[in-house]
Amino acid sequence: MTQEHTQRQRFGELYAPVLEEMKSHSTVAETFIDTERYRIYLTTLWANAVARPGAFGLAEEELEAFYGYLNEQAQEYITDPDPILDSFRFLRTESGERALARGRVPKHVRDFLAHLGTLMLDPDGLRAQLSVLRPDL
Repeated sequence: MTQEHTQRQRFGELYAPVLEEMKSHSTVAETFIDTERYRIYLTTLWANAVARPGAFGLAEEELEAFYGYLNEQAQEYITDPDPILDSFRFLRTESGERALARGRVPKHVRDFLAHLGTLMLDPDGLRAQLSVLRPDL
């Protein structure tokens, strides 16, 4: 058994219940997945894993593999090549803002997702903005 296979198996054991809850809370009329809601859950799960990997049973060096695992699992409902990144893009749109409001996502969570989305979608632009405020960066 390869290390990657063992790691993916461990991710499955740890996160199958979480992924099932995400699916359950995103299901409408027993068969339809509300992909907007699912995107919110997906980005929130990823954001929490990045912010505190140890609290979520992950080592920092496993984040890249976990990202791949989550994307693979999410492709069942979100057919984009990179569901996590595309979900962060979606949250930056007007439709994404409406979905966050409908979901009653607290402002601090919205801010956190927006910040991480900026880091993921435009790291160079963020560095440029921060360099004005903090030239030492």
